Amino acid sequence: MSCIDSISFSRLLVIVDAHMAFERAVRESFKILLLPETFALKREQESALHAVVLDKKDCLCVLPTGFGKSMIQMIFQLIPFVCDQLSGTSDSCVIIVSPLNAIISDQIEKLTSRGVGVKVFKNEDFTPSVGDSVKFLYGHAEVFVENTAVKKLLRTRSFQNRVKAVVIDEAHFIAEW
Repeated sequence: MSCIDSISFSRLLVIVDAHMAFERAVRESFKILLLPETFALKREQESALHAVVLDKKDCLCVLPTGFGKSMIQMIFQLIPFVCDQLSGTSDSCVIIVSPLNAIISDQIEKLTSRGVGVKVFKNEDFTPSVGDSVKFLYGHAEVFVENTAVKKLLRTRSFQNRVKAVVIDEAHFIAEW
């Protein structure tokens, strides 16, 4: 076996190991979120999760009607748990920017019913804190842009290290980027 073949084979093993670890982490995350054993992501949904978690890439999901865009909610709900499984930590979190109180309330209800830690930032939060058990931080865009205390928290290195993704829900509501 030549040196090039050996390097290529070693690299292939690393890729296969990473993919297997990712698959295990996703399955364990399904259990944490109390999803049925028959639950499965579609190829494109898994690809989006892979891009965010393993490749650390920005991801825009544009899916056709009937494809399961509501499942995108499930994908971002998997992110902190998959990251925790892969890193051996337990403090990963995701920021969700949403313009609609109804969506925020619905997601909070679903997550808290599964025992998942959630926090909502509001304009009147003057001393925001986020415990290690909080996996999801919800808020309107204005809170993240205008609230001085929230902006200060977002700038701390320890908090930035916890954030694994920022999800912009209902992006078509954004008038100016």
